[in-house]
Amino acid sequence: MKKLISVLLSVIMALSLLSVAVSAEEIPLVITVANDLHLDSASSTAETVKKHNSISEEYAHVSGGGQLQYESLAIIKAFLEQAGKNDSRYLILPGDITDRGTPEDHEMLTGLFREFEETYGKEIFVVPGNHDMFKTSVAEFESYYKDFGYSSAIANDPGSASYTADLEGGYRLIAIDSCLPGESPVDIPEERIDWIEAQCKAAKAEGKKVFAIMHHNLLEHYILASKIHSTAVATKDSMRLADILADNNVKYIFTAHTHNHDITSYTSAAGNTVYDVVTNSLTQYPCDYRVVSFGEKVQIKTEYIRKIDTSLLPGGIHENTLALAESNFLMYAKNCTYLGVESMIKSYTKAAQLKRILKTDDETINSVVDKAATKIEEVVSLPFYAENETEEGKSIESMAAERGIELPETDYRNMVHLALVIYQANAEGDENFTGYSDEMILMSRALAVALNYALSDVTTEEFTAILSYVASLLGVDISQDIISAVGGSIDKFRGCELFVTSVAVPLFAEFGTDDAPADMNVTLPGYGKTDSAVSFLDTIKDFFRKIFDFFYMIFAMLA
Repeated sequence: MKKLISVLLSVIMALSLLSVAVSAEEIPLVITVANDLHLDSASSTAETVKKHNSISEEYAHVSGGGQLQYESLAIIKAFLEQAGKNDSRYLILPGDITDRGTPEDHEMLTGLFREFEETYGKEIFVVPGNHDMFKTSVAEFESYYKDFGYSSAIANDPGSASYTADLEGGYRLIAIDSCLPGESPVDIPEERIDWIEAQCKAAKAEGKKVFAIMHHNLLEHYILASKIHSTAVATKDSMRLADILADNNVKYIFTAHTHNHDITSYTSAAGNTVYDVVTNSLTQYPCDYRVVSFGEKVQIKTEYIRKIDTSLLPGGIHENTLALAESNFLMYAKNCTYLGVESMIKSYTKAAQLKRILKTDDETINSVVDKAATKIEEVVSLPFYAENETEEGKSIESMAAERGIELPETDYRNMVHLALVIYQANAEGDENFTGYSDEMILMSRALAVALNYALSDVTTEEFTAILSYVASLLGVDISQDIISAVGGSIDKFRGCELFVTSVAVPLFAEFGTDDAPADMNVTLPGYGKTDSAVSFLDTIKDFFRKIFDFFYMIFAMLA
């Protein structure tokens, strides 16, 4: 009996050793993901620093949109140093690694990448973004970055810069080129989607754990994303691509382009889920990137660039601003981004921009825009509160008081400032401005006041036409009867208030509130065991363990 038990113990130990050998191939994989580096070497010289806006003298070099173009080289170098010292094995970069796509930018960046790989022994994998292809063909891009994905590819798409590569631990990367060189509109060609599907099926058949990267988003990350940002989503047939990925065990795709920090998911009809993880631009506040650990669970953490070498910044930046960049880089970056975005928001209140957003040749709509544009530009910059009224004696609070409306107390200066904060919260992730927050109440009441003021000179027919058009443009399902009732209201302010309450507020609240999962730091489902041999081995181990337990019980009874 003792010999029998010894034999059984030996078998179980052998199986355990075999199990360790198999699981060694499934070691956790750690990657670093950074998006939209936007290296701009032409803006890294003193000659290029010039006044872009008049919002702030100390930040006059900041351009609309808040991109830290003059700081891009310093930020990228700081990032490479941090990524080199963390626990990741690979550096994954889903496009817009350069800003202008010039040969000079590509050559400078590939030099930095080679130095990184030689210094830290880690590998870099890239895929192009639309900025990278402004002045670069697919063949040229693959040539520049041959050492950063393309030379180690196991399959290449002949029609694009897409490829697949095997990583350690049984993982496979599918790098999807979502760009059309020289074009801004995005719609991945059918043959490229077919190639992606073939690669997904091949990886699934081989038992690989697959994740993908792509510059443009797979899914919409906020309400009306495709309307607000027409090139946000990679293809008009995005749901078909999402089904292909999800149903072939591609659980994660890391995307870029929209400069926001968000995680959203899609579940196919077959019940399979793919997570689209978009990361904010590295060269825009808060200058963040992700460290992703794959294992039984997938852990996604957000890290930040907190310090840069300011000696790499060009001359010409205001001395006070430069001192802040040295002492508190994230505060400096926040000021740059917020002021740049504020400038961008103000530009959208001009008649030409409003017409571009509305996208119509309708003479009535354009007539309304022409009448309202000047007033809109004026009212969105008015102070919220009476104590800060302009010389003309106007404020949103005093205009609202005429209608018996009170504004909640906040520290926001005006509508542009509030819109900036809500916009940036969405861009930075884990936003939490619910429909009942003071911010949303303030925005809705102020917007009703602003619409009433801007549209005070339009006719009832024009008022009804613009409300109907905006509702349809936003994709809001609201009956024509309600539109007509609102537009024909004797009290135009009440009509504006009703329109804002029924249409604008729900959209703002959805934009300002994040849905699960969390965006910044989160643990999500892993891939599980995809190798059938492992499952079979576990079954054999369990079988012999039960036999051992049985004979051990018999031996104990006989002893």
